[in-house]
Amino acid sequence: SRYTRHLFPFYSWKHCIPETSCKVNGGLSNEHVASDGVIDSVYDHENNAYAVVQIGNQCWMRENLKTTHYFDGEAIALGTVSDTSSAYRYYPNNNSAYVNTYGYLYNWKAAMKSSSCSDAAPSGVQGACPTGYHIPSDNEWNQLFSYVESMSSYQCGEAEENIAKALASTNNWSGSVAPCAIGNDLAINNVPGFSALPPGSFVSDSYGNDVGARLFLWSTSESSAEKANYQFFFYNNANITTGNKNKSSAFSVRCL
Repeated sequence: SRYTRHLFPFYSWKHCIPETSCKVNGGLSNEHVASDGVIDSVYDHENNAYAVVQIGNQCWMRENLKTTHYFDGEAIALGTVSDTSSAYRYYPNNNSAYVNTYGYLYNWKAAMKSSSCSDAAPSGVQGACPTGYHIPSDNEWNQLFSYVESMSSYQCGEAEENIAKALASTNNWSGSVAPCAIGNDLAINNVPGFSALPPGSFVSDSYGNDVGARLFLWSTSESSAEKANYQFFFYNNANITTGNKNKSSAFSVRCL
């Protein structure tokens, strides 16, 4: 299980070639198809381009969402306080300069575009994602993690759950000396190309001042009427953990 943390006094990293670009999935007008016939990027309503990558049989955006509008043109307001009743986006650490690298933080209502929770795979919740893409459910996150765990070349050390380095970007993470932690030797991160980046969070009207240290990614699954689930990456950890937080919290969004 990836939920148990293990640290080892010595570790090794097995390199392998990156995963491929995504196969054409229906000729969406907002996708760019490269000369070799595979999708290399997708565009949101504002024409922001997001690189994409196929990992296993899933096609993921390689960047955190940074749109200010839904696919239908409806605006997502910029927030300054935590809220569950209105859809808001927030600057990482209240700094607009971070958006280009890290994307916006979104409360759950903004991420979901008022859709109901979903545990299905696929979730069926487009939410704030570009046309043809959707917010992942816990089942879809687990599908990603299970695939990466099944590839011994993606693991760090001897524990199959030590996959955080494989999915984390090679830059913009705080440094760490913990064995197999994301921040320990960034150059060997990101083998399949998921490129997870850490913009921190906005919780209970407060920024965590944790850009570079923490990444929370929303799920369409919820644990109660008040709390939704997320996947958590931490610069000093070797694995990825699942948690839940009040829906007024603002976290990052990845689409697939």
